[in-house]
Amino acid sequence: MMYVQLPPDHGAMPDVVYLLYSLAQTRDSRSIAVWQRVVDLMQPKEEDFTDTWLGLYYYVDAVSQGAERLGDRGAIPVLEQLHRIPYLYSQMSTSTPQSDYFLERRAMFELVIARALARCGSRLGYEVLIQYVSDGRSLLAKQALQQLRLLSGQTFDKVPERWGIWLDTEQPYHQTHPLQLELDIETDSESILRTCEVKKV
Repeated sequence: MMYVQLPPDHGAMPDVVYLLYSLAQTRDSRSIAVWQRVVDLMQPKEEDFTDTWLGLYYYVDAVSQGAERLGDRGAIPVLEQLHRIPYLYSQMSTSTPQSDYFLERRAMFELVIARALARCGSRLGYEVLIQYVSDGRSLLAKQALQQLRLLSGQTFDKVPERWGIWLDTEQPYHQTHPLQLELDIETDSESILRTCEVKKV
């Protein structure tokens, strides 16, 4: 299984997470039971988020990515449980960039969970994305805005109140929006290899 240009990162994750990322590509609702088991086992302490051997972030991302691609309301309880884990909720900050990048990383994964919740038809997902539009860390705010624009088809600026009105009016969470994205972007590897062979000659 090739993973090119987007996560997961080869050689950096626990072995089981590679399986979770592969499972995420199946868009099979039977995966929800597996994700539930993974989240049930996650009871992290704060220091666990800085443990590179534990690789906690990869589990969060793999589960969220699978749910985002599936876009099934059945995944909402699992994602909500994941979001309730301490250090993975209420991470939005309007302050200037933080010197501790682990705080920003935790916020990034709250956004990942919110994105999956929104695509599975959860109002909470949209609410969290709207909160992050005001985040003081520009990349997080831009990601939240980009996701809202993709989900809504609107081009509103970074004005949470305007997005809140849209959310109340349109109620987009009544629909699901499975993510359609190929991880291996290259679609014609064979011709690239042949081109390389020709150049060598």
